Amino acid sequence: MTIAEPKPRTRIRSTQESAERSGRRIDFTLKRTGRRTLAISVLPDGSVEVVAPKGVATERIKERVVARAQWIRKQQRNFAALPAALPSRPDYRSGDSWRYLGRKYVLRTVRDRTAQRVSFRFEGNRFVVRAKAPSDTALLREKINDWYLRQARRVFGQIISDCAGRLSALGISTPGFALRRMDKRLGSCAPTGKLLLDPRLVEASTALIEFVIVHELCHQRELNHGPAFYRLMDRALPDWRERERKLLRYEFSR
Repeated sequence: MTIAEPKPRTRIRSTQESAERSGRRIDFTLKRTGRRTLAISVLPDGSVEVVAPKGVATERIKERVVARAQWIRKQQRNFAALPAALPSRPDYRSGDSWRYLGRKYVLRTVRDRTAQRVSFRFEGNRFVVRAKAPSDTALLREKINDWYLRQARRVFGQIISDCAGRLSALGISTPGFALRRMDKRLGSCAPTGKLLLDPRLVEASTALIEFVIVHELCHQRELNHGPAFYRLMDRALPDWRERERKLLRYEFSR
């Protein structure tokens, strides 16, 4: 999917570190930034990432990692339960499998000599694309990806708007958002409150999209995945655990 290049950011230096608990070592990537708090994340590939203030001693950071060892192992087990083989990337031809808002569709390309532009329509379980030259896969790739991008902006914006009232009651703002293709996550929320979402997320159901959005926005108040964060999630989205389990097993088509 074609996405505008982000503005240049200050380069963040990272180092490879490890901490040990009960004879088991936890390797992690340490990134130091100007933030005031420490955050520990487990990425979908099972790797551990720690973002910490520049002035915190490395040994102190390792102590925090050891203290979160049980949670880290749990997240790694959850990610390990994901399907071993993900679907191959589509080639933009009839017969491809596509997902949109939690449903699976089969792509059907139709040649229409009178078509002034590429058009899209859902017919049952088919995603029908009409074009003058449906065999031009480069053109279809561009048009289909642009279509998904437009839908992502619309759907994400509506869900954020729908969440605004109850999140505001918890002291969480709902700022604007930007789309960015991310390799290892579907969303992120900067300490400034800026929300980034991967446009591929529009392939998932609205319930799973809402989970990602609420999860990231809760980081405005609680940067770390600690008890306070999960208590906040319980208030913001009581069934978030079930949604998380479904998302961990969801297969994206792109």
